[in-house]
Amino acid sequence: MKNLNFPPRFYAVFLGLLLLAGCNKDDSLFEPGKNEPDQVVLKSVPVSGTISAQYNDSPSGEEIDKVYDNNVYTKYLTFHNTVWIQWKGSKTLLLQSYAISSANDFATRDPKSWKLYGSNNGTTWTQIDQRSNQTFSARYQRKEYVLSSKATFSFYKLEITQNNGASITQLSEWDLIGEAITPVATVYQHCWHGGYEVNLAEGNYKLSDLQSLGILNNDLSSVKVTSGYKITLYDGDNFTGDFITLTSTDDCIVDNGFNDRTTSLKVEKIGIVESIDDLMGLASGSSYSSITPMGNHYEGLHVTTDADRAWLNNASNQAPVPPGLASSLHLANFSVTLYPYGSPSPADINQHNIGDCGAIAALASMAYIVPDFVKSLITDNHNGTYSIAMFDPQGKPVTVAVDSKFLADGNGNLAAVSGKNSVACWSTILEKAVMKYNVIYKANNTIEGIGSEHVPPLFTGNGNSFAFNRNVLTPDELARVVRVCLAKGKFIVGGFGQVLPIGNVQTVTGHAYTITISADHNALFSMRNPWGVNPLASGGYETSTDGVLNIPTSGSVPATIDLRIIDPGIAGTAGTTSPYIPPVQALKSTEAVRISERLLKNDVK
Repeated sequence: MKNLNFPPRFYAVFLGLLLLAGCNKDDSLFEPGKNEPDQVVLKSVPVSGTISAQYNDSPSGEEIDKVYDNNVYTKYLTFHNTVWIQWKGSKTLLLQSYAISSANDFATRDPKSWKLYGSNNGTTWTQIDQRSNQTFSARYQRKEYVLSSKATFSFYKLEITQNNGASITQLSEWDLIGEAITPVATVYQHCWHGGYEVNLAEGNYKLSDLQSLGILNNDLSSVKVTSGYKITLYDGDNFTGDFITLTSTDDCIVDNGFNDRTTSLKVEKIGIVESIDDLMGLASGSSYSSITPMGNHYEGLHVTTDADRAWLNNASNQAPVPPGLASSLHLANFSVTLYPYGSPSPADINQHNIGDCGAIAALASMAYIVPDFVKSLITDNHNGTYSIAMFDPQGKPVTVAVDSKFLADGNGNLAAVSGKNSVACWSTILEKAVMKYNVIYKANNTIEGIGSEHVPPLFTGNGNSFAFNRNVLTPDELARVVRVCLAKGKFIVGGFGQVLPIGNVQTVTGHAYTITISADHNALFSMRNPWGVNPLASGGYETSTDGVLNIPTSGSVPATIDLRIIDPGIAGTAGTTSPYIPPVQALKSTEAVRISERLLKNDVK
């Protein structure tokens, strides 16, 4: 076993010829210019750690450390056809994907089938991925495997259960791709810190989150908490039911009456609770109504009749094509993948031909903060139709059913909002439901140009909102508004009043963005463009960040930003303090950017 301090994750490109030296005669199979790839992209583990292997029989120069040295031309070799290799991190790693690279000689030595495990103590392991019958078509080939859900562990173990037939197993690289997190609390299965243990970073953990970490429902009995933090245990999912809050280590929570009762929990900093009360005098544009909970935009609108309910609940009834688009768009059938990444994500919002950026930016905010709530809105009828739970203008429940016919352009491409690669998904369905709703209630002349604050109430039953105009808040005040409101579950949409560069991209005016916590600690917050891309200052589009802009703390950009903050209603106030991290798969979209020229030129974005 060797202790290695790995550098931060980076990308390295190795070009040219590299002469290999090794103990194996078959190294002569390497032919410069023939076997060598044109470009090799390598990634290192993002935190320091310790690496070990099941066997210590490697030839000199081909030991286990070679699998983490960011050099595809070196390799790890063992004289066994099965083997496990293990990484123990100095910090917990939130893993999104991993990669394996083949080595230089016989393909029969390549890994073929394996399992990936995670652990927080090196003893109790949770399987997080399994692959069978994998093949590497070339030497030095790197194959990346995206996890279906993120894993958070301080130990990772790759157990190769089968190779391609040789008595020797080898690989050149094993990359763990994710981000380091700092644990501030530890929970234990048994009293006095016995049984399995799991380190937790600051954040909110629903039952599904706990289970993904190997924590069973109603199974915790003791905790440790770092000074300056608190842990709140709830006996219901999604932070509901009875709870206890602990600000220091508790060796046995039996005496608190909370043994084996934890179903969800929060880990938070202790300190002065942030507030924006002192800033509300600068707010404007309240949409509160004393007449309807849906907000002042819905005052005095049509009252639902039985005939209306029947029409809305009939999926064959269609909303007309928005005015001005009838000559260029038509309805067409599309297959639907409701949740391309397993759960609603802002990455599922990609605008094409309809000028409803305010609406879909608000939907992206809902997906970011309350993805499970978004899922609860849609019932798949398993016949190509979907029933959506909504509220009428008086705040009473109403069901809107839609089929799988969506707006398409003249080339048959999906013109409605979509997931990556033009996949019809939950966002496409909700957008169509809003359009159909408008046929009965005429809340808007068209979905184009619809206000962002007019969309969430249709699903949450609460139309209260307020705004901060440009240049009324300092950068620090803007960031505080975002932190406080997102933590309270409020949806936030913003925009820019001036076209300005941010790095190599530029902002768009007359356009709505979804506000999120940034993964960059040096940024005020993030703003995601519902196009799913951002325009480059030099022309064209930057496509590798899912349209996310990290807002700088200084300069002229913050003064151009306005915000609209919308109450969550029945979506709940659990909120989020976590950054938006696009799904790894979303960053690999190969579709050409499809944004209607009319949206780029007109005020309606």
